[in-house]
Amino acid sequence: MNRRTDLELALDGYLADHGERLPDRVLEDALTEIDHTAQRRSPTLAWRFTPMSATLRLGLVAAALIVAALGGIYLIGSRPSPNVAASPTPASPSPTAQSVSPGGSASGNGGPAMTQFESPLYGYTVQAPSAYQFIPATRPWPAGEALGPETEWTDRYRAGTNFVGIASQPIPAGTSSEQWLEAYMQTVEKRECGAPATQWSDLTYQGIAGKTLSFDCGGSPGLEYAWTIGDRGWVLTGDPAVAQLMLPALNIP
Repeated sequence: MNRRTDLELALDGYLADHGERLPDRVLEDALTEIDHTAQRRSPTLAWRFTPMSATLRLGLVAAALIVAALGGIYLIGSRPSPNVAASPTPASPSPTAQSVSPGGSASGNGGPAMTQFESPLYGYTVQAPSAYQFIPATRPWPAGEALGPETEWTDRYRAGTNFVGIASQPIPAGTSSEQWLEAYMQTVEKRECGAPATQWSDLTYQGIAGKTLSFDCGGSPGLEYAWTIGDRGWVLTGDPAVAQLMLPALNIP
């Protein structure tokens, strides 16, 4: 029962100070294993990131680190990129600006195989790990609502019970970008798995100002990005390691 798998041994080697580069096969096996790992989900929570095994989470974190090292993801600021460890959100963090620049597919560069998806409702394209299934939104995102794994206005990317969601909505006439962001932060504050509006940090995405939030949901971490482009507001939320892979590969026309 406690026998260490080849995948765990390979990850240990990669994370060691002088370990070898993590083989493509290991990351692909980790993402494939997600689809075949049964996990329990609490029926009482409207929003929940179900904890995955330490092996699977290390596989995704390793993928994100490889992409960052190759220039696929840049998080520049006075603090590290959002923590992916399962720990409660601090009670009163000091918001710090971050910068996110676009990057390319990780496939062929030592990361997981990536597939491009196009949203029928929201019109963007994005690259996501090939092991993820795309479930497109079936109706527009209504004002005053947050995103979630079961909301039909959310484009959902899922592998088993692991989730990343994307959605967009028009900014009401007479509402500034700052006002829209503030309203959305208040919406997340009321969400069961949310956080106070004061815990969001400033974000720069492709030169556009926005907000980002690291939060905790029943012991599992979540990462959320919110920004505006033109007359629309955008949000990307979900598992931190995969959200960090997908945001730089998001193309909004």
